[in-house]
Amino acid sequence: MSAHKITLGDFLRICRRPGFDPAKTAFFMPRAPGPCRFGQYAAYLRQVLQQEGFGDVVICSPTSGDNYASLGDSSSELMRLAWLGIVTGDLAQRFLLKRAL
Repeated sequence: MSAHKITLGDFLRICRRPGFDPAKTAFFMPRAPGPCRFGQYAAYLRQVLQQEGFGDVVICSPTSGDNYASLGDSSSELMRLAWLGIVTGDLAQRFLLKRAL
């Protein structure tokens, strides 16, 4: 299964939850220039959300092409917090797996 199907499926699952409010939702789908498909995910997500009736959902889609400068003055802080979140999630999963053994 390709990554775009998994990613798109996760976003649609959120949109289809009872009580979902597009006005209170924003999806983060960064992009990158170049020949890889990653740069097309946000555009494809936007297209599918429109077709499914969720066109009001905001998609935050900064690009690595400008080193995420489009995030504004907070880009360094956001990247630091995102990295901290990834590391924390990884550590929590490791602790959980060790506990299960």
